[in-house]
Amino acid sequence: MTTHTPIPDAELNEMEAEVNGATEGPWDVSGHPADPEIRDSREWLITNQICSGVENEDDSGTRNAAFISASRTNLPRLIAEVRALRVVILEKLHDDCHACRDGWPISDFGGGLYSHKSPEGDFDNCHACDLVAALPAPAKANLK
Repeated sequence: MTTHTPIPDAELNEMEAEVNGATEGPWDVSGHPADPEIRDSREWLITNQICSGVENEDDSGTRNAAFISASRTNLPRLIAEVRALRVVILEKLHDDCHACRDGWPISDFGGGLYSHKSPEGDFDNCHACDLVAALPAPAKANLK
């Protein structure tokens, strides 16, 4: 069974505050590659507020800069959290599936469709089959 240590709620609350403090999205990157611009949905220049040092009355440039800066650290942690939780969920589905427990092989029907095949030739899709088949090899190795 995979051991997973979740991101603490206090840290998730901090991340959420940074998101909520930034200018509402979606944001878009445009302009010349040597001088890219980030604009919000109203076409306001996010990067102009940050890079020029000109602060709006509402302090949005500082909050946007904090959000961009934190994203470099927070996004990899959140991606790792999602991947770890997928494995935890799949392990639970896998443990609850009689076909998985009985060692029935997973058959690939193409197009992302997978199912267990019993020794008698019967098919049974435990709903974890498609997800387990899509896991990278190291994560599959953890499933028993």
